[in-house]
Amino acid sequence: MPASPPLVLIADGHADCGETLALALELSGWQVCAARRGEEALVWLRQATPRAVLVDARLPEAGGLHIARVLRANPRFDATQVLLTGTWFTPHEKTQAQACGVDGIWMKPFDISALLRRLEQPRVLRTLRQQGN
Repeated sequence: MPASPPLVLIADGHADCGETLALALELSGWQVCAARRGEEALVWLRQATPRAVLVDARLPEAGGLHIARVLRANPRFDATQVLLTGTWFTPHEKTQAQACGVDGIWMKPFDISALLRRLEQPRVLRTLRQQGN
């Protein structure tokens, strides 16, 4: 029996961007779930443990930093990559993202090939990062 495709949540309030990214990931073998608002993403995350979450920093209702904090507070998501997306970031937002345990910041528009390579890499578990390894 073939293994099920890896699961990714795309949380983006801009339909065109989210749909384009979802199509590119599906064509590359990923199973995609999409949310257009922060609360919708949080509800979805109560039901599943994706391998990766791509979340817009300025997602309506609950932004990317809030969602990153929620994920990093729950050990169930220790192996889940959290990638913050957006068209621009202030230096303060970048510092906050690092403090929240975000695994990367991705500027729109995406280089899909580079993003796919990143998603294929396993996440360094939080316990190892806390130990400085």
